[in-house]
Amino acid sequence: MSFLEPSRPFDADVIGSFCHYVHFFANRQAGEKWTSEHPGTFLFSLGEAFEIGRLTDDELLGHVQES
Repeated sequence: MSFLEPSRPFDADVIGSFCHYVHFFANRQAGEKWTSEHPGTFLFSLGEAFEIGRLTDDELLGHVQES
């Protein structure tokens, strides 16, 4: 998966300023080609991306899930 380096807080245009840079690729070679053409992006394995999402979810919504 491609991901965008966090260089600033998200604003009202989170789709244009973040989501358009997060993609799933069929293989690492395709991801490396795409990130080489899009400065400020990098790759995560699917497992790494899942773990980042889980940790973010726990941090942001952990108190809600405990109810």
